[in-house]
Amino acid sequence: MSLGKLLLYIFVIGMASAVILPSIMGPRGSGTSIKTSDTSIKISQGEVNSCLNRIHENTMYDKDRLNYIGNDGRSIIVTYLNDMGKTHKFMCDGNKVKLWAKGAGMWMDM
Repeated sequence: MSLGKLLLYIFVIGMASAVILPSIMGPRGSGTSIKTSDTSIKISQGEVNSCLNRIHENTMYDKDRLNYIGNDGRSIIVTYLNDMGKTHKFMCDGNKVKLWAKGAGMWMDM
């Protein structure tokens, strides 16, 4: 596991109280099946790419630095690590993009 993935994993564990995230950090090139209670959720690579594109259109962040980390059962969760080492967390909920506002403890529409 690379240092970047390890740091991202530690960040995700810290945020797990707000959004239940899987402990799987699969590669971007494949769909990831995540087990939540008794239902298996399959996220396709097309859905992940669509989410990454929507985040890029809203933020102009480099798509190569956006990382799919999982889902909460219905929404795709993506992180962006900036040059200063700060991680921004985004959620694609249907056609909406939301940003995690850590100070407010809630998702905000973009």
